[in-house]
Amino acid sequence: MSFNPETTALVRRLGEQARATIAARAHETPTENMAASVAASETMGAAFACGVANGRHGGEREVTVGAALPADLVVGVALHGIALLLRSGSDPEPHAAALGTGALAACAYRTGERLGASMRRAAVQPQVAPPAPALAPASPVGETFTVIAIPPSNGGTKR
Repeated sequence: MSFNPETTALVRRLGEQARATIAARAHETPTENMAASVAASETMGAAFACGVANGRHGGEREVTVGAALPADLVVGVALHGIALLLRSGSDPEPHAAALGTGALAACAYRTGERLGASMRRAAVQPQVAPPAPALAPASPVGETFTVIAIPPSNGGTKR
């Protein structure tokens, strides 16, 4: 590439566009980055809290609401419902949504881990071979058998 007036003008114009883009993003990026960091922290904190609650109060089982619903599943769905009810404009309320996502993530992780553990146990269990078929009793010594060939029903020709 030679440096003639056209290429110099192109490089200058691209440099000005890059500076303008960086300047425009400099004002927006810290707020967006902060919101993303807060949401990630809330999600992680909610998942951690659900794990602690299940470990402390659930033991080998999980903390449930009623007979079969995991508590973190109920909390996650409820928080997402609250986020939709409290939405501002078209976006759901970000903090309740992030906390609900953390609770749902904890439930999904625990369910997946238990499924994987049961699959591992099933794969490790020794495979029991089916019993061998019983053999026909051997014939007594001196007994003979006659085997005859039965001709095919179509006159002995193959089709």
